[in-house]
Amino acid sequence: MVTLPRRCRVAKREPETPLRLEIAPGVIAAHTSQTVVILEPINGSDVRVRDVATGSEKVVPVGELGGAALGLSRKDTQRRLELLRGATRQEWLRARRRERVIMRLIRTDGDIEQEVTAASRALRLSRSSIYRLLRRYRQAAQTSSLLVGHRGTPQRHRRLSEPREALVTRAIEEKYLTRPRMTISGLTEEIRIRCLRAALKPVSRKAIEMRIARLDPRLVKRGRHGPKAAHDAFGPVGGTYDVTDALAVMQIDHTPVDAIVVDSVTRKPIARPWLTLAIDVATRVVLGMSVSMEAPSIHSVSLALTHACLPKDRWINDRGLDLTWEPLGLPKALHMDNAREFKSEAIRRGCDEYGVQKIFRPIARPHFGGHIERLIGTLMGRVHLLPGTTTSNVAERGDYDSAKSATMTLAEFEAWLALEITGRYHRQTHRALGISPLAAWEAALKRGLVPSLPADARQFTLHFMPMETRGLRKDGIHLFNIRYWSERLPLIARPGDDLLVRYDPRNLSRIYVLGRDGDYHDIVYADVRHPPISLWEQRFARKTLREQQKRVDETGIFNILDQQKAIVAEAERATRSARRRRAAPPPNTPETVAVNYDVPVEELESELLGPRR
Repeated sequence: MVTLPRRCRVAKREPETPLRLEIAPGVIAAHTSQTVVILEPINGSDVRVRDVATGSEKVVPVGELGGAALGLSRKDTQRRLELLRGATRQEWLRARRRERVIMRLIRTDGDIEQEVTAASRALRLSRSSIYRLLRRYRQAAQTSSLLVGHRGTPQRHRRLSEPREALVTRAIEEKYLTRPRMTISGLTEEIRIRCLRAALKPVSRKAIEMRIARLDPRLVKRGRHGPKAAHDAFGPVGGTYDVTDALAVMQIDHTPVDAIVVDSVTRKPIARPWLTLAIDVATRVVLGMSVSMEAPSIHSVSLALTHACLPKDRWINDRGLDLTWEPLGLPKALHMDNAREFKSEAIRRGCDEYGVQKIFRPIARPHFGGHIERLIGTLMGRVHLLPGTTTSNVAERGDYDSAKSATMTLAEFEAWLALEITGRYHRQTHRALGISPLAAWEAALKRGLVPSLPADARQFTLHFMPMETRGLRKDGIHLFNIRYWSERLPLIARPGDDLLVRYDPRNLSRIYVLGRDGDYHDIVYADVRHPPISLWEQRFARKTLREQQKRVDETGIFNILDQQKAIVAEAERATRSARRRRAAPPPNTPETVAVNYDVPVEELESELLGPRR
């Protein structure tokens, strides 16, 4: 029997699974429901482990390992979940500052007492508080474990009524975060006038100042002084950008594909798809990708990150492809541009939870993202050889009809692109490296690179999905004017609880709710007769109802969508009927001959004999 160190012993109740699984000697992991200790990585794909229960050693694939349940008691788990659900932006940033100090404290080789004293001064907390934070972080090395509650009235508690709160928020957005810049005195007077007009009690200046103080300084600077002033005040410092270690920095970006795809049923042209790529800067290997007809969003980023950080065997088998795509792993840093989806709260918190540093490209400095820009240019150069290409400009395309020439479906293009990346790009000599990207990756593995993996693939995907906070009502959860219910809800939360809800914008038929047990639970429509819809369909239906001055509710939304589908179905039937009529051969009609009226009429025999008696 192998005895685990005290801090590694498995908790008996309500285990907490670590999010990031480091492949290193001494790390506790799970393999086929058994707890194992990692002895040594053999290569980038396999690792030697020892079974804790039997003491036997074996070699297993890295992709089969998962996070072992360690550390937190039920009470600690409940407390952390409550803090996570109610954390404001400022509280999350404060937890990130604590994490940097605590990580330095963990790694210190000097006098722990002196380091704790220094940490106490840096964070303005007592020494006992530092020790509590240190214990929590050792149990679960996640940013959320360092969220700290507050005494007295909770910061998220609103003393203002909902109408007054909404009025203040709207006035700040319309008057304070715009130019010309309104003073706080002017804003207070504006809110007082609005309250009187709405027959509401005026809001004090102190309450208004507190709400302004909680705003993101970048947002305030951008709204009141402009984007340039915000960038000068908060933007990153420019400089050279060079990375030498594999998985040190992953770059991610989107691009419209320079080709038109066709519908899989009718084979008629649709539009240009969007491509999201994730590349390892040091080795230039493509770690992952996502192809979609939707414009770039949080979900396309989530799909690309999931594809990049997890083993791709199942993804390859599902598409029936014959290829090998081995590069994978969690990066130390994620390099992104300043697009809206990259700066979302879901991406920020997802990176924080998995210990991934966020690097944003300086505005108006495209050379900082030159690695992935060159990759996109290389791949689009190959796409220009496909039927249906739009090329990169109108002059180059000439009179070529891209839509008429298009032949590939979205799935066929995705398969072609995977083969292009793994079979051609990964194996060709890269001009900047002097070797192929695949050879650079294999060299990094030989030098000792062992990729870190997400401990749970499903949890990893969910952590990067869009999120909302919703209260649990007696009849379920209401999100996007749709009611969700499951018999599981009363077991994972109490009515009135604020729940963290994540959702897939492409399919709103189910949502994912963080329960008291620390897991995400699938909750479906309360009315299971409703078909799956996307967030864009829901927004269109809501807009239609408002234009018709009708009540926006679940019944109205699905009625509008049913009417739309009926119109589309009728249009398809009419189109197919018209095509059949055009394709049908003409009826057999006798050949018409011109009549010559100068020739005497020939009398028929029946006419000469007269009527029969």
